[in-house]
Amino acid sequence: MGFLKKAKEAAAQAPGQVHVQGAGPIDTAAFGGPSTRSVAGDDPIWAPINGISLEDYAALARDAQARGITDEAGMIGLAQERGWNPSDAKAALDGWVQRMGQSMAVGQQFRKFLGSQGRPLSFFGQIGDIPNRIHEVADAGETGFRMMRHSQLANGAGVPATVTIEGIWQVGSYLNMSPVLRVKGRVERGDGVAPYGAVFNEVVAQLHFARMQSGATIAVFVDPQNPVDMAIDWIRTGQL
Repeated sequence: MGFLKKAKEAAAQAPGQVHVQGAGPIDTAAFGGPSTRSVAGDDPIWAPINGISLEDYAALARDAQARGITDEAGMIGLAQERGWNPSDAKAALDGWVQRMGQSMAVGQQFRKFLGSQGRPLSFFGQIGDIPNRIHEVADAGETGFRMMRHSQLANGAGVPATVTIEGIWQVGSYLNMSPVLRVKGRVERGDGVAPYGAVFNEVVAQLHFARMQSGATIAVFVDPQNPVDMAIDWIRTGQL
């Protein structure tokens, strides 16, 4: 199928503006995450990659899911069965995953094409599902329990540390009108433990948004029982 025909089909599949479902007030692209902005149907992000459209990619992922294929080599093997050139298939697999990392609209469109058959089981299907997982509403009870634990950490149960933020995005849930943010960063503890990477969730009030930037350093209290979970100490953060 020719490139121009594929491009026209891609535009037809995403007419007008493609909106992100469940998008919060923060565009997570500002913090290193995928953008929550609406995308025009004729935006180049929808253009086929080496002749392979997003719908083609979803069909391949659906086939892989049905046949229990979970790795890239298996996906490329399926692509060859469809008559696709292996190098084109590799470029498309990498390219569409990269575009999903740029825009949540692409990830959600992928899920639509994949079909409502539950969670994708294939490796690439799971990657494509990341934007939707980010925007699922978290269970309120679980979020409340986590914040209770964070309160304990901030009141003497936690190990003092600092985190250099490497990425941040909005999970999609709220507690007391404040969004839950997911923070990725490098942790440096005060008890001699070697620095390490971690990803954790924290409820962040709007007045603290300005401090939540990639490259910024925040003070935290680390859970000694779960070193990848921690509570932000806003008083110490203000003193850094």
